[in-house]
Amino acid sequence: MSRKQLNVIFASIFYHIAPVLNAPLPPDDDDGSSSPTENRRSLWSIPWSCLVTIVACTWLSVHPNVPGRKLTESGRIATVIDRVKTMAIAVLAPEVIVAWAASQFIVAWKICYCCCYPRKDTYPSKLTMTHGFFLSMGGFYEEGTKKIITLETLKADGILTEKLATTGEPIRDKSKADAFSKILSILQIAWFITQCMARANQHLPVTLLEVTALAFAVSSIIASLLWFYKPLNVRYAIGVTVPTPSTPITRQPTDNTSTPTDDPTSTARPPTPAETTPPPCTIDVQERVGVSPSSSTPQSPTKNTPAHSDKPTSTAPPRMIKFLMERYSILLGAGRDGTPEVEVDDGVPRFWSGGTAWSEVSSIRAPTILAVGVLFGAIHCAAWSFSFPSYAEMMLWRFSSVAVLIGLVGPLLPFIDGFRKAVAWIHEDAWNNIKSTAKRHLLLVSFIVILVIFLAMMLLFGLFVYTAGRLILIVLAFMELRSLQLSSLDTVQWTTYMPHI
Repeated sequence: MSRKQLNVIFASIFYHIAPVLNAPLPPDDDDGSSSPTENRRSLWSIPWSCLVTIVACTWLSVHPNVPGRKLTESGRIATVIDRVKTMAIAVLAPEVIVAWAASQFIVAWKICYCCCYPRKDTYPSKLTMTHGFFLSMGGFYEEGTKKIITLETLKADGILTEKLATTGEPIRDKSKADAFSKILSILQIAWFITQCMARANQHLPVTLLEVTALAFAVSSIIASLLWFYKPLNVRYAIGVTVPTPSTPITRQPTDNTSTPTDDPTSTARPPTPAETTPPPCTIDVQERVGVSPSSSTPQSPTKNTPAHSDKPTSTAPPRMIKFLMERYSILLGAGRDGTPEVEVDDGVPRFWSGGTAWSEVSSIRAPTILAVGVLFGAIHCAAWSFSFPSYAEMMLWRFSSVAVLIGLVGPLLPFIDGFRKAVAWIHEDAWNNIKSTAKRHLLLVSFIVILVIFLAMMLLFGLFVYTAGRLILIVLAFMELRSLQLSSLDTVQWTTYMPHI
């Protein structure tokens, strides 16, 4: 048989089976890769709209802190790399961004309404929420010392409040250029949420990628509402001139010197060396370590003796505990809050929120992270009964959604149960049978160390489970695009929502 005859035979076979092979192809072609028809959207429009929404939630909606001068002077590339790092954290852990926004909102609210409450008669507060957010993002610094002004610095000096109140116009000028990008991101997120709600209302399938983008959109709206008054993309901090006579930090601990008769006598201040040298020592040591130096406070050795100490404040294990808690706070996104001195050249940490203490920040951030993590997992659990390409992908999606739902909250349950049992044991006779105070002290310190290590291990395990679940959900959302239902490409009939007769 010649080659020409073989070609004729293969051509005739292909001619007869072509209608059968091409029968399902036209709808897939038209619905998948070609341009969208009147009532259908193209396949590529789904990942495009979802990715645009995720970028709007993790790049445009995130309000970064004021970078340091070193980073700003390094050029645009270094600034973009720093923003990409923040965006990566926002993609993997959006609840960290919401917790950061919540802590900055609390700090701004305190500055606006509670900062100068004891001095309201003498120095009426004129600060707004914008001033508070600008301070919480490291936007003010002292021109003399080049130190970032924190919430504690503002509480110590009422005249400094009046200085900051006069900087409202420069703050508005710094953030006015980014109003368009903020409005654009809000409109994109609102339009995407409206589209998902309309598809659910008309019983149209929602893809897994759209569910993932919807979870980002909900968390981004929460952060945007908390950051409503926060300036966006500020590159340089504002210097504030702080006169040296108006910052008597040594007068704050003594209540008997703050009488109304002593306040007007601020012109004659003989002890100027005492105002310049002691304050950094006392503020640094008391806020960072928790113990006063022995040279300045002679009563500290008597309080820290093993025979009369109720709280182990000067031993090595509590310092180790504080070190672990500070590292874990950075892991959760709390940054280095509580650091009293931050230079404007270095800039504040990434998730800094105004210089509040670690316990104050953790009381705000920890519940926010847990709540947003549960909300993020609950949105993914809404796709529990969706149609999946395979049974394995359905089970992976369900297990990963549950892992995200309880990954951060679940490890706390055995810790709470163990802590409750330990406290019950301390109140029983077994604790009272220990007559030696030194043994009680050693047992209490060991209990605290074991408790903190156990909590850190459980939370790290939960964080690993949560991160693995998040990555699996992202991969499954993109894998579904290879075999979508035809009804997933149907567009929303917006005419049904228009009033008509």
